[in-house]
Amino acid sequence: FHQGKDVFCAYHPNGQMLGFGVVYAQLSQKNDQPFQTVWSEVRIVPEMNRMIGLREILLEHILRRIRELTDDNHNKPIELNFQYFPYEVESIAFITSKGFTYTGSIFSMQRDLNKPLPSIQPPPGFVVKPWKLESQEEREIYVKARNLCFPNAPISLEEWVYFMSSPSWSTATNFAVFDTEKLAGCLTAYWDEEQNRSLSEKVGYTEYIFVCPQWRRQGLASALIAEALGFLRDNGLRFAQLQVKTDHRNALELYEKLGFTVNQESGLYTRQIDFNYQKQ
Repeated sequence: FHQGKDVFCAYHPNGQMLGFGVVYAQLSQKNDQPFQTVWSEVRIVPEMNRMIGLREILLEHILRRIRELTDDNHNKPIELNFQYFPYEVESIAFITSKGFTYTGSIFSMQRDLNKPLPSIQPPPGFVVKPWKLESQEEREIYVKARNLCFPNAPISLEEWVYFMSSPSWSTATNFAVFDTEKLAGCLTAYWDEEQNRSLSEKVGYTEYIFVCPQWRRQGLASALIAEALGFLRDNGLRFAQLQVKTDHRNALELYEKLGFTVNQESGLYTRQIDFNYQKQ
């Protein structure tokens, strides 16, 4: 978050935080990408819902910051995304009043780790193993492969190293599948110790799942996920969770086959903006 420059907080004079806005820009340096993807969030405490102007101010700060972050890419429009649960009616009403439209849903899916887990081996010649990314070379290989699979949501090496310094990485293990020595796919399995202290049944996550194009449709994703589920179970987790967009039908069907079920749905609201955006 650029040392806090991408986070905006609104405070009452008594010191209470009333709301916040966040910018997360996933900026691609490739010329073949038609737009830059930016995720954002505007939230205020429920008691402030009557203060429409508070959301206005936070959105203005967000748009100003986006212009700063994308100043070197004047030729590309920005795809700005907000994600809200159906019950966040005030937030949805505000963002749709600003020209954002519903473009699909994101499912949160959950897998009960007390139920029998699949045992799936990769095809001959492939090896699935834990991969802690301890060397600079390994991290560069990972970032390059991940960006190849998610060109509209790229990460930089610096961003990944930042994640590796977070509390989440202290519990995390990447599971990677290799074709001889070539990285074919990967996922990250982790949990949040602080969050789980407040939960009666502990939750882990299987996220950032990808298989490189030349190795797809060989069952590698299934083998990776099965390995990660066993890892989470063996570390005392009760549930595994992940997120998937509803238009990713193949991924959705795969997760369902592996025992995941939808437990929550949120809406995605999107608008393209340009650098000549004027305050509305």
